Amino acid sequence: MIFLVVSSVDEEEIPAYRVLIVEDEIIVALSLERSLGSFGYDVVALATKGSDAIRIAEELMPDIALIDINLEDEIDGIDVAERLREIGDIPFVYLTSYSGDEILKRAIGTRPYGYLTKPARPREIYTTIETVLHKHKAVKAEKERLDSEEKYRKIFNNISIPLLIFSAENDDCGRIIEVNRSFCRIAGRNPEELAGGEVDEVLKFAGEDLKNHLISGAACRYLNKDISASVNGDESDKDYYISVKEIDNKKSLYCIFFEEER
Repeated sequence: MIFLVVSSVDEEEIPAYRVLIVEDEIIVALSLERSLGSFGYDVVALATKGSDAIRIAEELMPDIALIDINLEDEIDGIDVAERLREIGDIPFVYLTSYSGDEILKRAIGTRPYGYLTKPARPREIYTTIETVLHKHKAVKAEKERLDSEEKYRKIFNNISIPLLIFSAENDDCGRIIEVNRSFCRIAGRNPEELAGGEVDEVLKFAGEDLKNHLISGAACRYLNKDISASVNGDESDKDYYISVKEIDNKKSLYCIFFEEER
């Protein structure tokens, strides 16, 4: 059985969090709906069967689901929770009363964001939902950050052009932050040896004044200009044009190396 909840929302209002209730006790489900509505949540549907809950979740993609762990159906609450994680990593909270050890063991294996013991008080419901939504946002943001960082690492390390990043902050100016594999090849060192070292220990500049400017915070004078230098450890007969770019709001600079035959 499904109860779809229709509500009108002012276009200028910030949309409320959308909640799916999966509970086969109608009185409990309606009580939850009233409590959630009083706190401003948008209950998108009440589902009494696991199969209905999964279909609704696929169609409506709620922000969070409250799931009866002891749902009396071929597809129980734990099955629903596992499917929600596959559908779109929808966070869920189990509604529990008494459950046997085997059910609790299965429930823990689904890594729920929280539990509510029936009958739950309205304030407890609100606190749990807000905590879960905040935690889920933080976990999702961290995952996106790590994914983005991983993509950056792959591009940075696999690009054929030598790259070196060093600090431009006053107290830390000239310290090497990061190098890619291509730069390591021409420098004859590994990333662990280079990171944390001084840029003037790796690069040999044509002029002393240029080196001092690059590592003293005045490197902005050379942004987007070609600078000639050689690399310590490079045994080939080559100099390099270095194009200096600014990143991180002037907190660091990165050098792009282009080969020049001597």
